[in-house]
Amino acid sequence: MATPTEIFKQAVKASIEDKTAEGSISNQDLASRLYDAADLIMEVVALNAVGDIKDALPATDPGDPEGKRMWITSTAGTYTHFPSTGSPGGIVINASEAAFIVDNGSSYAKVTIPVDLTGYATSAAVIAIQTLVNSVVNSGVEQATSLTNGFLNSAGAFTVSANWRATDYIAVVPSTKWQYKGLTNGTAYAVMGYNDANTFISAIFTQVDYHLAYQTFTIPAGVTKIRASARMSGGDVFSLMSPALVDAVNVSGLPALQSTVSANQANLNYVVSSFDYATTPSQGFIGSNGAFNAAVNWRATPFVAVKAGDKIQYKGNASLSAVAVVAYDASQSFLSILYDADDTPVLTDIFIPSGVTYIRASARMLAGDSFMANVVNFKFTAGAGVVENVRYFAPKVAWAKQGDEFRMYPGGIVGKNYKDRHIDVVSDMTNSNEDFISYSPGGADNDKVIKTYLRGFDGGLTLMGSTTVKITHDTQSPASAINVICLGDSLTYGAANAGIAGAYPNEFSRRLTGTGTALMTGAQSPAALSLTNIYFRGTLGDQATKHEGRGGWGINTYLTLASSGSDTNAFWNSGFDLPFYLNANNFNAGQTTGGVDATGSNLVIYLFLGWNHVYSGAVSTAQTSLNTMLDLIHTQLSGCKIKLLGMQTPPDRNVKPTRGNVSPEQVMREAIIAYAEAWQASAEARSSWVEFVPIAPFFHPEGAYPVTAKAIHPRSATTYDYYTDYVHPNKAGYAQIADVCYYNFLYNYCRQS
Repeated sequence: MATPTEIFKQAVKASIEDKTAEGSISNQDLASRLYDAADLIMEVVALNAVGDIKDALPATDPGDPEGKRMWITSTAGTYTHFPSTGSPGGIVINASEAAFIVDNGSSYAKVTIPVDLTGYATSAAVIAIQTLVNSVVNSGVEQATSLTNGFLNSAGAFTVSANWRATDYIAVVPSTKWQYKGLTNGTAYAVMGYNDANTFISAIFTQVDYHLAYQTFTIPAGVTKIRASARMSGGDVFSLMSPALVDAVNVSGLPALQSTVSANQANLNYVVSSFDYATTPSQGFIGSNGAFNAAVNWRATPFVAVKAGDKIQYKGNASLSAVAVVAYDASQSFLSILYDADDTPVLTDIFIPSGVTYIRASARMLAGDSFMANVVNFKFTAGAGVVENVRYFAPKVAWAKQGDEFRMYPGGIVGKNYKDRHIDVVSDMTNSNEDFISYSPGGADNDKVIKTYLRGFDGGLTLMGSTTVKITHDTQSPASAINVICLGDSLTYGAANAGIAGAYPNEFSRRLTGTGTALMTGAQSPAALSLTNIYFRGTLGDQATKHEGRGGWGINTYLTLASSGSDTNAFWNSGFDLPFYLNANNFNAGQTTGGVDATGSNLVIYLFLGWNHVYSGAVSTAQTSLNTMLDLIHTQLSGCKIKLLGMQTPPDRNVKPTRGNVSPEQVMREAIIAYAEAWQASAEARSSWVEFVPIAPFFHPEGAYPVTAKAIHPRSATTYDYYTDYVHPNKAGYAQIADVCYYNFLYNYCRQS
């Protein structure tokens, strides 16, 4: 026999099925989310409001009140062991009544659940999810369901307007708490107060922007009715809720629970974006030959236009015969199966290969199933009809050291101007904002996971990624020699804008060993660790630490040319030859102290190449060359480890003369993120000897590039600083790159176990 808890959940699900059948809930994806909501809310109640939740019968004896407990029951009778303020002989549960019995620490209280259990399986009455939420938190009903086109002005009068909505007069009680969510401005008001004769008294709640969560306000004395209004255009959200019983019941823990449930409700109702094609699917599935097959219990997307390199996120139940994601060409002819899901749906990333122009996705949609097929380059509604292409790359791994503040920058994760506020990037970390994510590792911290999200204007969150921060606590010198080669282009050469040949390699070496030219001074120049058994090798530069950076060189330059411009290829021996380079420059064991051994097991290459491939060919072409270089090095010295560096975030207001004005958004999408995805894929395919080290998420461009003062107008004496480069940083920028390498090296080679 089902328990009252199970009956309650089933009642909610049955009512949702009724609502779906009559057409009031037409979105099947939303319906499936609502099916899960009963379980979710019960879990939220259990985890956030009370420490224990059980079923109860009239004979149940809970003992004396102690707080943080709750029971659910539908069995009629007098619960003699549950005395309350109004019923000292015990709480009474009436026939066909479902209720919570809550232990508030001093007595017990009954909270009735408005569910008719006598006929829930075929009940025509519909219990919407918001009603369920309000019942749990004792907050009445959602009022913003019957609306008129228009808004309320500063005098409380109604003004007709097509893009606004206003409620009718709603009876209220002074001192009760209400909640509002919506968008208003200085002309249209949020909540206005009136007396019994509908005469305006005062404005109760005003705002001039979008609140992403419910805002609570209190009904003032003398107000017996209210009206509310908000804009309703292009995905706006308007909700007004009455927590009518919160103060009356005064159950310990429930006020805090209310905001928790409201936040979860916003997430439930959030549609990821207008590119979430699982919101308008057809009944059927995509077969293994790419053909659509009609089926009542399945859903399939229409043809979705994509391009090579796009990332698809899929979640759903599929099989070998009913396929998850399928690829098509420009004529919508079947090409191949991109992904086969199993019966345990997880959010999965799928990358679009070259030659694919369209995809379709399908999944089973029985009660409780969920289905999402989302293009990561998704259309993100950013208010007032503005639509942006948003592309992002959240790092999987980062490195930090106890005692040093760790910073991660949203502007280096999302393909946007790092100052752009209408694309909201948030994290689950405290002491953080839209500019940076801050974390100070503690002594007991090891692998700290930081989650980053895109937040919609309705408060819904899209997870961009989870970053595991690898933490070094205490450092020590390597037990045996480690050789380091910094190999790259002008970013490794470093003289441009920094004036120091081998700028980042020198700061990298200085922080580890004390040997190397400092890039900064004072507080911006952390003390060196003075570690030993670390040897930086190179043939170029006039500073203490040498390097292998050559301006204008790309991967193929090193692989195919003996020289280019004024630079010779130190690795050239009828091709790229790392053992030849080491021997010719006396870097091998037996030739120098701590030299490279026969297999290269004590050699680490920090490989920083990619910028000279940007805009000179496809990312896939550069990746092919990269793979060739990585595999060649591994063939020549199987023990050698390679740290593959990503590129750094571009600045705002760039006027680099060779390219004119290149926007940060363009550089982030076409260069930083596109190459990060490709470089990471190459590294993960060779994970035993290659590690991808992203730079952009840990690099802030403000003040990290050279600037010039330009008049804001030829007739104005007022000047404005403009950045003159978006590729080559100044000393502060190179120091940031060095820091990423420094923390990576510490964790891998200088960490006490």
